[in-house]
Amino acid sequence: MDFGPNYTKTTERMLVTFIVSLVVCATYMQLRHLSKVFAPENRLYMNRLYLFCVAYGMLCYLLAMLKSPGRPKQSNPTLANIDKMKKENNYCEKCRNYKPDRAHHCQHCGKCTLRMDHHCPWIMNCVGINNIKQFYLLSLFLAFAGIQTVLTGVYFFFFDHTPELVDHSYKKFPMLIFYLMFLIVSGMMSFTLLAIVISHMN
Repeated sequence: MDFGPNYTKTTERMLVTFIVSLVVCATYMQLRHLSKVFAPENRLYMNRLYLFCVAYGMLCYLLAMLKSPGRPKQSNPTLANIDKMKKENNYCEKCRNYKPDRAHHCQHCGKCTLRMDHHCPWIMNCVGINNIKQFYLLSLFLAFAGIQTVLTGVYFFFFDHTPELVDHSYKKFPMLIFYLMFLIVSGMMSFTLLAIVISHMN
């Protein structure tokens, strides 16, 4: 998702805060309420599977954010070398440094990134050769966790009518509206992450 060239670090911090808050709320909602749709003998297994996806996804999220995406080594090329690199399209005018093939200059970071895929504001970092694996893993595991939340949420609110759950206040207005809006946002984010993974598999 591209927010254009003019968004700021403050915008990126807001996006990171939004993602973390969404994951925390979804985890609480899943474990506190939605997991009740599973049979008691399966509930612990499904909760553990969900927590594994969330924990591993957030670990990859942290690594993708903090890890260097991969930068070209700084050099001091001579004028003759610069002319040669320009002819081969291997010179970055902004970094004034050698730019290997498939490296691109990021206008947000102000640096070149090796095998740059894109700059992702959701992780406040470029996605490059060193952190692209973590980026796809976080997308995959958080997508799986989010889809589980959405599917169990739809069943919980619309198809489950056990006496244990029917009369709870969070299944009534206005809490019902809040939870449904939350499920819609979670679904949009989850399927977007899954689409990212699938698009890069081809």
